[in-house]
Amino acid sequence: MQRYALLEPYASERLLMDRSPLSLLRSNNGLNPDLFTPQVQRPAGLTDWEEYYRLFYYAHYQPSLAAWLRPEALEDYADSMRYQGQMHVPVVQRVPNMDLQLRIMNLTYREVADSAVEKGYLRYDSLTDRLSLALGPWRMRDTLWFPLGSQPPYAVLDTVALMDSAQVS
Repeated sequence: MQRYALLEPYASERLLMDRSPLSLLRSNNGLNPDLFTPQVQRPAGLTDWEEYYRLFYYAHYQPSLAAWLRPEALEDYADSMRYQGQMHVPVVQRVPNMDLQLRIMNLTYREVADSAVEKGYLRYDSLTDRLSLALGPWRMRDTLWFPLGSQPPYAVLDTVALMDSAQVS
């Protein structure tokens, strides 16, 4: 998640989907927020909702400041609402006080385009394991060491890469 720290100023919604480890499962697991938009009205089960909540929770730059409930506490919170005042009673003796729980999320988020690195909009620094926007020329320095006895024993590469300007939208 620290890999995306330098991109925080460009995610004004404070949600960058790629920060969530669950985003890696999106293509394989069908965890696709684009299936649930104001234009696409599609019902989701409680388990789906909790998975999406977990996805967005870990995509948020500061979930604790956003007054988000930790995903691990969701079930207890839902039960406390459903069985109001009966949490001290054994589970089999509880009587639900509500028949239906309606859970809704309406969030705006950002994603890193799949081709952002190959097109030069993002650059990856392998020394710090960080991604940053390619907003201008990028100076790269590296040292190549040659086998013993070679003259010269090393070479310092000093390169300035001119990338396409990154676009933030």
